[in-house]
Amino acid sequence: ASLKAIVQGPEESLRNYIERFNKISVEVEATDKMKLYLLEEGLREGTKFQEAVGILEVETLDAFFELAQRYIKYEDKQKASEVRRPKNFEVGGPSSQREERRGDEKKREGGKVREAKPPKSQFTYHTPLNAPRDRILSEISNAEFKSAGIRFPKQLPAKPNVDKKKFCRFHKSYGHVTDDCVHLKDAIEILIQKGYARQYVDGQPRAANNNAPRQNQLAVDPASPEQRVEDENRVIGGVALAISRPEDFLPLQTDEEKGALDYLAAHLDGSW
Repeated sequence: ASLKAIVQGPEESLRNYIERFNKISVEVEATDKMKLYLLEEGLREGTKFQEAVGILEVETLDAFFELAQRYIKYEDKQKASEVRRPKNFEVGGPSSQREERRGDEKKREGGKVREAKPPKSQFTYHTPLNAPRDRILSEISNAEFKSAGIRFPKQLPAKPNVDKKKFCRFHKSYGHVTDDCVHLKDAIEILIQKGYARQYVDGQPRAANNNAPRQNQLAVDPASPEQRVEDENRVIGGVALAISRPEDFLPLQTDEEKGALDYLAAHLDGSW
C-alpha cells in the first residue's frame, strides 16, 4: 500500500478521507513530516479546509489533525442542517400532472423520440454504492422492500415516442435505463437508511479489528445523531428504496418518514 495513492475523492468527506489515510499509514513506515505532506497533497482542490491548511501554514501532524477535527464538526453540523430542511416539492400533484401532460404533447410533436426529463430527486445526497443499481434491485428481496414500507410501481403501457432502447426494470417500462432511474436511486437510499442493503454501501468495513486510534492519527469523534442522519443519507421527504452508511443511523421522525413513503407511492403509476 502507498500513502501517495490516497487522495480525497470528488464527493468524499474529510472524515472518510482521513480515516482511509490512517488505516494505510499504520502499515507504512513514514515520518510524521512525510505523512503531513502527503495528507495535504491528497486534499481535494478548492475545499475550505484545503484553503485553511494553506493559510494557517500547519507545520505538524498533530496540528493538522486538530484543525481537521474542528472542520469535521463544522461540516457535520452544516450537513445535518440540510437534512432537517424539508423540500417543498410534491410529485404527482395536479400541477405536476399538467406539466407532464404538456411535456408529453411536446415530445409527440413531429413524431420524434425525445429524451424524457428525469424527475427531481428527494435527496440532496445519495450514499456511494459498490454495485450498479440494476444489480442491487435484482439481489434485494421483496421482503426487504416490504419491511421498509416500499411498493413496486405498477407496469403501464409505453408512452408514445419513448426510446424503446432504454428499459427500466424498476418501473417495467421504457424511456430510461434502470441504473439512471431517479426513483430507484431514492428507493435504495431509503432502504439503506432503514438498515437494509448495507452490504452495498461503498467502503463498508469488513471488520473492526482495532478501533483504538493509533499515535498521530485523527481520533474522529463518534457521529452525533444529527450527523448520522446526514452521513447515512440525506432524505428530505422522499420515498423509495433506501441507502445506509456503514455507521449507525438515526431513523427518520414519523412525519418525515411518512412524507418519504408518500412520495414513492405517488410514483407507483410508473411515471418517470
